[in-house]
Amino acid sequence: MAGLSVQARTAMAGMLGVIPDHALSAVLAVIRTAPGQKAREVESLAYNEIDNRRCRQQALGALTPLFRRRADDLPSLTFPPAILPRLWRAAADRDPEALELVDRIEEDQASFRALGRMRILTAASAALEQEPEAVLGAGFDPQVLAELKACVAMGNLAHNAVRGLEAWAARPDPDQAAEFRLALKDASAVDPEGLRRLMDILVAHLDQPASVVSLVFNAAAVSGGEARLHTSELALFIERAFVALGALETRILAWRPGEAPKTLADDMNAAATLLGALEAAAAGQAEGDWTQRVNACRHRIASMAEDRLKAVPRAVGRLLPARTAMIAGKSTRKGADLSVTIDAGSLAQAAGLVDFVVAVRNAAARFGCEGQRQGLIEGLVTDVSTHVDQALEAVRAGEANEPTTALADLQSVIALLDRLKVPEAGALARRVAAMAADTGARAHAA
Repeated sequence: MAGLSVQARTAMAGMLGVIPDHALSAVLAVIRTAPGQKAREVESLAYNEIDNRRCRQQALGALTPLFRRRADDLPSLTFPPAILPRLWRAAADRDPEALELVDRIEEDQASFRALGRMRILTAASAALEQEPEAVLGAGFDPQVLAELKACVAMGNLAHNAVRGLEAWAARPDPDQAAEFRLALKDASAVDPEGLRRLMDILVAHLDQPASVVSLVFNAAAVSGGEARLHTSELALFIERAFVALGALETRILAWRPGEAPKTLADDMNAAATLLGALEAAAAGQAEGDWTQRVNACRHRIASMAEDRLKAVPRAVGRLLPARTAMIAGKSTRKGADLSVTIDAGSLAQAAGLVDFVVAVRNAAARFGCEGQRQGLIEGLVTDVSTHVDQALEAVRAGEANEPTTALADLQSVIALLDRLKVPEAGALARRVAAMAADTGARAHAA
């Protein structure tokens, strides 16, 4: 059976080389079940690509995140993703023996891997110096080349620094703080922009803007300049965090009932966490620009949340139609008006606002509206419970022209409480269901 041609193998290898890691595993799983010689050759190419990426990660892992687009809105140093495999191939072709050193996976051979990594980085620097078009492509931007060359030159320092990143972005102990200080000092000694480049590399490994702010604040602290952070070269990263905060705020304020509540919840939580980190970073200038921007953003989001919460009782109230009935003498009594049918638009609007109440559950306290949220939920439980009691009483008294419709409307309203995860929702739903079953049985008997 004929296998792949040389051209097909080259094309397939190139295609596998640009597939993301998670997708490559999925492709391999499919290929392994396919019959035929060509499938086996593609499977072999896929395994080769996986091995290739493992070696690449050993050698260039500290720089790899620079070739990925960030999932958040934090401006950062990035390079086109296609450059990474070309840079790796150019370096590996220049020093194939270094691959054997990098590929030693035994724990006691770390020194060999370190030597292989240094040789690969040296080969990558040579490739960028001598054949930049092969790596960056024709018509490349000289500034991109200069930045990439500087990052590669810092590759070994970055590799060692990344190992301490988790502690440095949290609460480093004295020993960890000393290591962080030394790494920053070494970076500054590499070139005038070395500190900024090392921070760019470390930031690329962090997936939350709040963690970036914490890292920057700690960098200023270990350097003895946290009070002057706003005027230092590290201030650039705080300004970038404010850009990310602005994007979060824009999405939060633009949210409307009916849109995805989980997205809102994620943005609210991220904004609250980032505001807390920025507030700590701005502590050195209590009346400064950063503090004012943090306070203004927090106020705008909090005001929006308060306004949305205020709208919930009105929206749910439209689903609880009431009437005033005359009883003995001139006395009156309020009861449920079962002649009014809930319209889909009002129900959707109320459901969207209730989703907002759920979405802000974790962030409400940090925006100062948790008391309002809890009071709102308690009020909704009382109002809906009262309405259900009155409606069931009216159904039992035969006051409902369409009892089936009236009971279905009740279940729709109770479902809003269920979204809030209140324990009363289940009991109310069971009562309405029992009444519906009884009403249905009586109708069938008649």
